[in-house]
Amino acid sequence: MGFEGEEAAAPGLRVAIEFYGEKAERLSRRAKELEEELGSVREEMSQTFVTRDQLSRALAEIGAGTAPGSLHDRDLSGLIT
Repeated sequence: MGFEGEEAAAPGLRVAIEFYGEKAERLSRRAKELEEELGSVREEMSQTFVTRDQLSRALAEIGAGTAPGSLHDRDLSGLIT
């Protein structure tokens, strides 16, 4: 009698296996998309940190009066007439 119940459950189990197989494939594709997006975000974040650090150094140089091209660094003798 138990064997008949197992046979009756088989079609439902096949449907469930197909459902979860498709779901696993969708989730796998989504994970790949998110990993690619995360890579792009990490790259942009790295570039942002570099820009921030460059601007911070420039501000520090301005505050110290050592900025490239500042009046302290220029030869102004040719401008005096």
